[in-house]
Amino acid sequence: MNKSPCFFYVNPLKIFCFSLVLMFLSISLKAQTKENPALLRKQIAASRENPQKVTLLQRLSSFYLNKKGEVKKDLDSAAILNNQAMILSLKSKDNLGRGKSMLLDAKINKERGNKETAFSKIKNSITYFENHKMTEQTGEAYEELSFLYDDSPKNFDAKIKLKEKALTLYKNSGSK
Repeated sequence: MNKSPCFFYVNPLKIFCFSLVLMFLSISLKAQTKENPALLRKQIAASRENPQKVTLLQRLSSFYLNKKGEVKKDLDSAAILNNQAMILSLKSKDNLGRGKSMLLDAKINKERGNKETAFSKIKNSITYFENHKMTEQTGEAYEELSFLYDDSPKNFDAKIKLKEKALTLYKNSGSK
């Protein structure tokens, strides 16, 4: 039997499944629209309803988080806005807003390069969402957790399991 030297073997089926999962999850990312920060600021100022204001603060925070480039000022703005959303959600007992701010805080930490902190905060948000029976948001948190693993072959199994769990949760929630 003639075997060629190979340092590692990656099952082609795992690669295919992993690629398929990534493709389905990336579709949701392409569907996102660009935010207008000036309009969001006006809506935040005019908003009197706390859950609506929390959502608007989180959208503006996400805008700065996802803005092109790695600019500290943008990440600081994202963190400040998200902190405002968290405080308001706690004050108004908005469980959904609180959970989303927890996850957004983890994403901000990931962007800042604080991988261990982000990992811990994502795990906390998963627990929070599960305890509050927020299936779609639990799926989002599992998807975000998968992004903390690099794309080396040793992480394929973990990433696939996390993506599959996210897909199952999205499906169970009726999310499109």
